[in-house]
Amino acid sequence: MENQTNINLSKKELRDAKYQEKMEKRQNREVWVRNKSYFIWGGVIVLLVLVIWGAIEAAPKNTDPMGVGKPDAISSSDWVLGNKDAKVSIIEYSDFQCPACAAYTSLLNKIIQDYGDNVVFVYRYFPLTSIHKTATISSMAAEAAGRQGKFWEMGNKLFENQSIWADSSKAQEIFTSYAQDLGLNINKFKSDLSSGEIKDKINTAYNKAQTMNLSYTPSIFINNKLIQNPRSYEEFKTIIESEIEANP
Repeated sequence: MENQTNINLSKKELRDAKYQEKMEKRQNREVWVRNKSYFIWGGVIVLLVLVIWGAIEAAPKNTDPMGVGKPDAISSSDWVLGNKDAKVSIIEYSDFQCPACAAYTSLLNKIIQDYGDNVVFVYRYFPLTSIHKTATISSMAAEAAGRQGKFWEMGNKLFENQSIWADSSKAQEIFTSYAQDLGLNINKFKSDLSSGEIKDKINTAYNKAQTMNLSYTPSIFINNKLIQNPRSYEEFKTIIESEIEANP
């Protein structure tokens, strides 16, 4: 039937019909290509959404808007001064060879003394080994003393005498003399000072601080919020009292 119809058409009509058929095929092909493009781009968009969603899900959730992670809850492995149920927690990530950390020691001690049961203070190791060659071994000395109940006393000695041992090639001997001053069992102290277990604890603490995106010491958190380090006791006092009022 189709052939018979074509016989009755003029040459011009045949040309027009073929042209129309050609245009319809082209239009159909363009629609197919366009739909295929939509499908491909739709797939790309879905894939991108999934990748972004996956990245968000994989990222640490315990971070503030500046990208600094929040501290873990206080645990039995921490060195803690004060009431663990206090209204205000002060968590310091510190390095015994850090001059600024040494400068803050007296200020922090005064805050702890003045606010008593209203504050709890937690010291966490963050030895900046890239710039402080005795940062790790000094942390190990404090931990070793802590195994004999003298962490805070050794910590104070390390900060008070920082200029003596910081660049010394005999730092371990100096730390041992501090242990003697504190009445520690020297054989146990020396053993702990070279303990792989203690070194692992220090390294684990350092790695945790790194995952929190901390980059300096002291890094001080008040009620899990990283603060700009106060320039005076009065500034620190203002922050503490504000937190006490906010947590009646």
